[in-house]
Amino acid sequence: MVAERTHDEAAPARLSRSLRSSALAALAWVIVFIGFHVYWYLGGTFGFGDSGTTVPHRHSFVARAFGAIVIAMFVVGTVLPFALFQRWGSRVPRWMLHTAVWTGGVLLAVRGAAGLLDTALRETGLSGGGLTGMSYEQVTGDANPSAYTVLSGSAIDAYFFLGGVLFGWAALCFWRVERARRLTRPAGRPADPQLLALGPHACHEVMSTSAVVRGRSRSGYGWLM
Repeated sequence: MVAERTHDEAAPARLSRSLRSSALAALAWVIVFIGFHVYWYLGGTFGFGDSGTTVPHRHSFVARAFGAIVIAMFVVGTVLPFALFQRWGSRVPRWMLHTAVWTGGVLLAVRGAAGLLDTALRETGLSGGGLTGMSYEQVTGDANPSAYTVLSGSAIDAYFFLGGVLFGWAALCFWRVERARRLTRPAGRPADPQLLALGPHACHEVMSTSAVVRGRSRSGYGWLM
């Protein structure tokens, strides 16, 4: 009984740590991602192979609007991981957070996988136009790009895919914490607004208390404890 109770009490701590670790990993990915974009905006070229231009010219309204959307995505990508485990994140509807983090993970993974497959199709000769039907000359401005340029592009694609994996991991951990938090409520009883306001970060304390109560009930001598 003691071992079983210890296991029950350790489970919420693991869930809480996993959520925090996964969210911080996703945040680290976003910070590096933004850092590279700032570096490229300031004129850096590392990561673009032999290309000397990293910032596209924005003369049209569509191009400027796209730039604004990218900046907004940077902001959301930075705030979202924090919202998964910080107290203030409980003010955001749980379904909205869950949908946002899963959507981000899927989009990043698809973007990365598509880029890697696109390059693989060209390099293996299976399709000179890759997935998009565009040649290397149309994409990079060089009909025969160097290995450095090709590898640089693949590295960026792989980083997108890594972001998808990290955000997917955070989404999975968030779902597990939310499910565990719901299971602490008696069947048919609405959630206590005060408990809901605590958010996932308080799951450890709430679930630990519940686990102890369940353990005492099963032991038959909880009154001695």
